[in-house]
Amino acid sequence: MSPTHVVLRCKWCLLLLACFLLMSVSGCKRIKKEYIGKRVLRVIVRADVGGMDPIFLDSQYDSATSAQVIEPLLEYDYLKRPLSLRPLLLQKMPDVSNKGLTYTFQLKKGIYFHDDPCFPKGKGRELVAKDVFYSFKRMANRAVRPRGWWVFSKRIVGFDKYRSEQYERVSKKKLPFDIDAPVEGFKLLDRYRFQIKLVKPFPQLLFLLAFQKTGIVPREAVEYYGKQGRGSFSQHPVGTGPYTLKEWRKGLRLVFRRNPKYKHSFYPPAKSANAKDKQEGRHLDAGKPLPMSDILEVNIFQMDQPAWLKFRVGDLDYVQVAAEYWPGVFNVSGPKKGQLRDHIKKEGLRAYPVPLLDFIYHGFNFKDPIVGGYGKRARYLRLAMAHALDLYERNRRFYNSKNVVYQGVIPPGLSGYGGPRPKPDLKKAREYLVKAGYPEGKGLPPLTVSTSSSSNAKEQSELFIRQMARIGVRVRFEFMTFPQLSRKLRSAQTQIFSLAWGSDYPDAENNLALFWGPNSAPGSNSWNYNNPVYNKLYEKARVMMPSPQRAKLYRRMNQILIDDAVVLGSMARTRSYLANKRLKNLKPNETMSTFWKYLRVPKFRSKRR
Repeated sequence: MSPTHVVLRCKWCLLLLACFLLMSVSGCKRIKKEYIGKRVLRVIVRADVGGMDPIFLDSQYDSATSAQVIEPLLEYDYLKRPLSLRPLLLQKMPDVSNKGLTYTFQLKKGIYFHDDPCFPKGKGRELVAKDVFYSFKRMANRAVRPRGWWVFSKRIVGFDKYRSEQYERVSKKKLPFDIDAPVEGFKLLDRYRFQIKLVKPFPQLLFLLAFQKTGIVPREAVEYYGKQGRGSFSQHPVGTGPYTLKEWRKGLRLVFRRNPKYKHSFYPPAKSANAKDKQEGRHLDAGKPLPMSDILEVNIFQMDQPAWLKFRVGDLDYVQVAAEYWPGVFNVSGPKKGQLRDHIKKEGLRAYPVPLLDFIYHGFNFKDPIVGGYGKRARYLRLAMAHALDLYERNRRFYNSKNVVYQGVIPPGLSGYGGPRPKPDLKKAREYLVKAGYPEGKGLPPLTVSTSSSSNAKEQSELFIRQMARIGVRVRFEFMTFPQLSRKLRSAQTQIFSLAWGSDYPDAENNLALFWGPNSAPGSNSWNYNNPVYNKLYEKARVMMPSPQRAKLYRRMNQILIDDAVVLGSMARTRSYLANKRLKNLKPNETMSTFWKYLRVPKFRSKRR
């Protein structure tokens, strides 16, 4: 038996011992008094939550918590695969006319914002069409540095002009941002109906209207919590969502309570369920009102071990199985390889593999004087590092070889996918390093990689350092929280950065938009990549309907990014969820921020368990 297997088995034995001790204590654990008689869903996010204001969302964890309070116009059908959109705040899917340039929408009547002190007498008012335009126009206020202008950039008639005029008004004339100034492409038809006019056809518009960054918020709340001494709207979100925020302990947990006024969203009809859904009972709640839980407890765990232990004593309803625990949960060899171990099945635990539209990478800041820019020297350095990187070794060591290792930025399953990544080539890597003027790394200062802390971030960083050392490139890592890393990226203060990013919607345009020049920091283009050829191709492809011609453009753009070595990547994960037997309806999908409202658990019946 190899030393690695000995270490894994020892770690697993210690973990089982810790679980046993914890479970022996948990038998007399008291349930919170306010949880008795309530359906309490206990879930997990893997990084701290920075805020819940749609225009400032930085991560999937921000989006997931924001979605419990604030809703966009559309959502994905929880059960259908491939993903399919359905109305959320709308009466029906929008009418599209004028060759794809005009979209006409109608809101459902009788949807109310949460009761909150920001409203007269604390009573939430009805959602109306002008709230939609107010929410969208907030993204145009450059002075507050919103995170998602790329959602609207160059898409809606007159919206970019409005943004420029407002920036001049604020920055030069020192006047307040005028949220009420008109936008040519926004038209109110009546209290519930409105139109949006596009500059060019944009097939992905409806995906973006299911995106949490386009969530609809009330003006009263933004202004009320924007006043000094009241925190901020990001910390006190108000919306139309299934829950209201009741408690937020930074770095620990958030607690939400069912919104008693939530009447406009229902569990999908049985026809949305496939055969496996019916086999596992996910169709049984068809048509029932949402949410299915009274209290939603969101626990924050940045490290794997405490999250796993919390799950094993029954304090979490599901968990993502980290690679180090995989051998204790799944068979790793033999005819049952990949299946749950017998003792896990006997506990009633269930596994749910979820292929992700995933983009795990190291990225270069093109504003950096050493690794960035478009000159040959920096490009050869990046190519040297790209050929030295061995993602297959990383996949084996940290992901049980479950990831897909691919080239470029388009994950498997999307049009334009570039195929498997070539194996490392140290001979070619050293040749590129010589071309860059750094033979064997001589004359090259140590490079800095910025990344967020996680349970095995240090071990993964050591592997990266060792792989780069093979060609003489010295690397150091700086670790920080995810919100800290996000701030650093927005101000373009990194040299190299390491992240995992999930597609916001199932179209490669979303990934390719990350590298469009106008999206540079503080936008989503953290690479600050601004290639005129690439920009022109993206602007052409973004307005095209799905077709072989568009797929060809996607592949060409992907190849440009590979040739420029903009990223060291990539990998796509298959996330393995493990659920306790009390949890019903789980069908996780990380493109969907709203899936917690569909999950059902029984009521807590006693003060002890």
